[in-house]
Amino acid sequence: QALRMPEKAKRYDRGSTFWEGKVESAASGRKLDVVVHCQGEPGTQAASAAATKLLERFRPFFMILSGIAAGRRG
Repeated sequence: QALRMPEKAKRYDRGSTFWEGKVESAASGRKLDVVVHCQGEPGTQAASAAATKLLERFRPFFMILSGIAAGRRG
């Protein structure tokens, strides 16, 4: 599960797996639409391709990327 989203929230699109759902903001109590994508391969090219695909499909207001800082040590 991603962010406690049920399995039925899992979607497949052009070789990518993502979860689509809602989470409640602790600050405002509002329900927010979220999309979670788990990148299957390392590297900046794969990250760029995944981000482009998500931007084109979902047109998000915000995008948060989490990772290992491009593999940089220190």
